[in-house]
Amino acid sequence: APRTRVRPRPTVPLTLSPVPAQQSGTPQSRSENIPGIETVPEPEKQGYREIVELLGHGVHEATLIRIQQFLQQHPESVLIPHIENVRGLTYLALKQPLQAQYFFKKAIQLTTDKQFKPYLQYNLSAAEVETNMLLEAMGTLDELNSELLDVGTRAKFHYLKAQILLRQNDARDAI
Repeated sequence: APRTRVRPRPTVPLTLSPVPAQQSGTPQSRSENIPGIETVPEPEKQGYREIVELLGHGVHEATLIRIQQFLQQHPESVLIPHIENVRGLTYLALKQPLQAQYFFKKAIQLTTDKQFKPYLQYNLSAAEVETNMLLEAMGTLDELNSELLDVGTRAKFHYLKAQILLRQNDARDAI
């Protein structure tokens, strides 16, 4: 019997930093959780909020344009890993998972926030699944510390891992 392909949903680190389980709910910008955020000038924080809002409204091309503007205006911002994550999420929404992978990897390389990195790795894995890179996706999930994820994202983590295992077994059965 044919199986319905279930698409993994990337986690919503549209938040600037992971949201503790008791605070999770509607995705929103939580800039106060970023290490060093108190030193970030208000125009950078506002620019990030605008980008997140654009993505939330589904205006993907405008999101990408605003990201480019932000990067030109604030090339040294501590928010850049978060911006690159949003760019990855935007490309995933545009059904361009290879581009999404590039920006999630870039965000992973740039981040110094050990609490944020697992969310980036989860997003990368979801994009890898979209391109049928199941071994890479499983490797990415195996590298991340799921204990650092909030409860909702940890559930998505286990679901994505199960989907990868099911698809790998389907591929083996097809041979």
